[in-house]
Formats: sequence, structure tokens, C-alpha cells
Amino acid sequence: MTNGTITLSSGPTTRPRRIAEHLYIVFDSERPRGEVARYALEGVTSIELGRAAAHDSAREDDRLRVGRADGAMSTRHAELRFERGGWTITDLGSKNGLWVDGRQVTSAPLPPGTIVQLGHTFISLGPPVDVTLDDVRDLVVRDDATTVGTTTLVPSLRAALADLRRIARSPTPIVLTGPTGTGKERMAQLVHTASGRAGQLVSLNCGAVPAGLIESELFGAKRGAFSGAGEDRAGLVETATGGTLFLDEIGDLPLDAQAALLRTLELGEVRRVGDTRTRKLDVRVIAATHRDLETMVKDGAFREDLLARLSGHVLALPPLAARAVDLGILIAGLLRELAPDRPELAVSTVATRALLAYSWPRNVRELRRCLERALSLATTRIEPQHLPEWASAPSVAATLDDDEAARRDELIRLLALHEGNISAVARAMGKVRPQVQRWLARYGLDAEAYRKS
Repeated sequence: MTNGTITLSSGPTTRPRRIAEHLYIVFDSERPRGEVARYALEGVTSIELGRAAAHDSAREDDRLRVGRADGAMSTRHAELRFERGGWTITDLGSKNGLWVDGRQVTSAPLPPGTIVQLGHTFISLGPPVDVTLDDVRDLVVRDDATTVGTTTLVPSLRAALADLRRIARSPTPIVLTGPTGTGKERMAQLVHTASGRAGQLVSLNCGAVPAGLIESELFGAKRGAFSGAGEDRAGLVETATGGTLFLDEIGDLPLDAQAALLRTLELGEVRRVGDTRTRKLDVRVIAATHRDLETMVKDGAFREDLLARLSGHVLALPPLAARAVDLGILIAGLLRELAPDRPELAVSTVATRALLAYSWPRNVRELRRCLERALSLATTRIEPQHLPEWASAPSVAATLDDDEAARRDELIRLLALHEGNISAVARAMGKVRPQVQRWLARYGLDAEAYRKS
């Protein structure tokens, strides 16, 4: 087993790949800052879960035993078996019962993404994924993983972050893509810290500056260059020399400013507006956007040569709904940041079910705001009434029969596969688009949460 905290490393970027399936220990509601884990299921046909003196696991032939230090679990609480191409979970006579997607059951099929509660412990099966050989191993993330955004249980994202670690210490420009709220600015901060560059991280939101001022903001201005330029002033590009320039929402940069930025980066020098003198630059650029820059290039809204200059390395941050198994890690990290003096704070199992069932359309940013509110209202335990209104609504999944639950699971799988493209989901299901839209409304699913841009 390996600790999940990301540290700087080096090594080859080409690694053998394979298809693998995993069991995820997502969350412990009694110890929300505690250990979570991922277990590889290659060759496993039976998994027993139960109470243990300490978190542990053991393998024998095709059997996996996972023990959790959870006083609300029974010693032999439940068993998962792989039969006829799918997993089924069965209660082994536990004291506190077995809950699947908010419903108490004695036995139930367990498609990927289903949330299972055993005592205070919440688990989920992940779908088969294409991973590196390194990521087929078991992974334990302990309670000292303190930085939000540096740790993940998702194999594909873990591999992408490993590549980013290798890139961090180089001058290679980086483009961060993904929906709003997925943590692109935080990722830029982490890259800058890992880069070892002596200069500072300088940030600009390209969509927050009036078009007429963007060039002077970026490149600075000579005194008298325009009305209001009362003194020589360095721009953000010059200020970032020796460090990192973070251009957030690069897709909002006007075309004329794009041309000026491209010229500056290619020449490695900057000239302030109204000046004839140039100044040498040593700056690493990280750009971020929630837009599809390739489509913008085709539409003539973004320069292809600038995109080529910026895209030394591209990392797409997934929506939170596509990495739901990381909710426990993210909640733990946010609680450490927001309430470092409240280590004993717990989350009720009912509130946990609501947190894990919600689709988080505004991603990690929404999760942070949700926890900030809960922390201001809760004393020793976060309850549903401390969360937004959606937490008190009946779980959609809990009201579905088996056929509808299976259909909802299939929709979730296809939405993730096709990145929220409803037409593609409809084609995959052999249905018309309006029917799929009716199902999404019926099952409380938001296609936007699965889209990358």
C-alpha cells in the first residue's frame, strides 16, 4: 500500500496500461478527516467487510477482507460477490443493517457508482478504468493529506497529476481546463510552489478587466501613454518575471491582446504601452479556461498560434460528479482548512448520504461554500439542517424500483462516458433525446455536471 499524498517525483512518462476495477472506501462519517482507501479487485470474486481493531485488509486467493475501525459495524457485516458478470452485496446479519443508495436492504446488486453504508463507513465500486500498472495497486490516503487538490483515489486523475508533478519543475507552459469551480486556480498555485521558481505567482482574470485596459494591465504603461497613465508602471507579465503568470479565463482575452501576448512570449521580452524600450522576461505561463479553446479556434475567436504556444501541457480537471469517490478526501481537506481547531467534528450518516447523493453542479467551489455554511451552524456534528435545502429532500434513488434504479445507474455511467452529451447518451441507449431528458429530470440528474467545458 502507498500513501496518497502527492510529492515531487521524476521518472518516465510512458507506462504500461491495463483495465482494472476497484473498491473505494469513500468516507467515515464519524471521523470525516480519517483514512480512506482504494482496493484493486483484479482476480477478486469475494469481499468481506467488517469491524476491526484498526483499518486493515488481507487477501487470500480470490478473497479480499477489509476491516474498518468502525464501532457501528459488525465483525462480519457484509459480503460482496462477483457472479454472472456483476457484483452483489449481502448483509451477513449485521446489527445496524446495510444501506444501498439510502435504502436499507438485505441483498442488492451493486452497479458502479452505487453508495453503500455500513455503520459509519460509506463505500462504492468504481467502473473498470484504463490505468497504469502503478495504479492497479491498493492505495491508502491517511489523515495527514492536508492540501485540497493534491490527492485523489481516481486512477486516471492520479496519473494525470503525476504527469503534472513531472512538468512542474520545467518551464513548459500549462493549460488547465475544466468546468467552473473545479479548482484550476488552486492547481496553478500548487504547480508554482512545486516549480521552485524564485519569483512570485501573479494572477489575472482575463474576463474581469475591461477590453481597453487589458494590454496596459498585462504589459504595463509608460507615463503619458494614455489618459490616466501618470507614472511608469510595470505590467503583470513583467511583475511575474522569475516566477509564474497565471492567466485565468484565457478564453475571454480579446484577439488584439492575444496577438500582443503571443509576440511577448515568443520574443521573451515585454514592452510597456507607449514605450520603445523592451525588457527581458523569464516567466512561466499557466492558462486556465472553462471554454473549449479548440472550438474557439475554429470559430475564429482564439488564435491557433497562441493556443499552440500555451499548450505545452494540458490538464483537464473533471467535474466533481465524475470523481465522486473523492468526496471524502475533499471534505477532509476542506475541514482541515476551514476548521483546523475542530478535529472532533463529525457528520451524521443522514447528512453524509445527502452529501454523497448530490450531483455538485458547481463542483468543489460549491462544496466549499456548503461546508462553510455547515461549520457556522453546527456544533459537534453536521446534520442535514446545516446543509442547503437539497439535503432535506427525499433521495430520488430511495424512491425507485429496481428497474428504474438500474436505468438511473446506466444514465450516470453514460453521462460520465460521454461527458454530459445528451444526444450521445440517447444514441447509446437507443432512445430519442426528449426521452433521455425526461429521465434526467425524473432521476434528478444534471448533464451539465458531467461536461468538461
